Amino acid sequence: MVDFGAVPVGTRGQQRLVLRNPTSRRATLTLGPFPTGSAFSLVKAQTTFELEPGQQTAVDLLFSPASEGVFRDQLPLRTSALCAPTQVRLEGLGVAEGLTVRPAALDFGFVALDGAKTLELRFENFFATEARLSRFTIDGPRSSAFSVTAPDGRVLSTVTVPGATRDASFGLSPGAQTVQVRFAPRLPGRFEGTLTVTTNTPRTPTLSTALSGFGGGPKVSVPDRLEVGRVAVFAGAPSVVTRTLRLANVGNNTVPPELEGNLRFAAPPGG
Repeated sequence: MVDFGAVPVGTRGQQRLVLRNPTSRRATLTLGPFPTGSAFSLVKAQTTFELEPGQQTAVDLLFSPASEGVFRDQLPLRTSALCAPTQVRLEGLGVAEGLTVRPAALDFGFVALDGAKTLELRFENFFATEARLSRFTIDGPRSSAFSVTAPDGRVLSTVTVPGATRDASFGLSPGAQTVQVRFAPRLPGRFEGTLTVTTNTPRTPTLSTALSGFGGGPKVSVPDRLEVGRVAVFAGAPSVVTRTLRLANVGNNTVPPELEGNLRFAAPPGG
């Protein structure tokens, strides 16, 4: 079987089929024809090959999906006009993109000054061959607080993402590689940037992820004691005393990215 793996719709994937004559006599091998409308084809128009005993030759095949989904076909291979052809199985998967990054955005939220927070970025490769990532650049206002490292903390220059493989059910499992994005603010306020990665795939020459975070953050000051005082209790009449609990934001970010996430109270059991 010739497996093309995943190929983005509108592009072409190429694989090589090796023909060999294992006999002691000269052999004439004939390929094709492909079924009408097949997504598979030959790179060259030659379909007949003369092979001496023990000789072999390579034939390049193309897979050109016009839509997403699994494509399967059979390529007839004849060794003699008197014999039934051998069917070479061909399979490929049409996908929207062959190389992806997740998530599309990383939000680090509030990080204390001179502190750090690390989030993971995952690259997935649906191509049959490995993909190479290089030139990890971060641009944008106040983007210097962000950096990209390997899981062991090394600064990255290049990353290799393995090619996709077939699983037990013959489905396609993408190759994957992760990198760490670190946010370490030294000044208060909002930081934003865009991480751009250069790849060696013509279909997806670059991948990008939006980065954001806040240096410092809200710090809620709550009194450790609320004095209610003495309350008189009268039979048959409820006793209610009102006091004021003062909450103050004493942090260095007065405008949080999410008001709901800035201060959240939980209701006591039962209401």
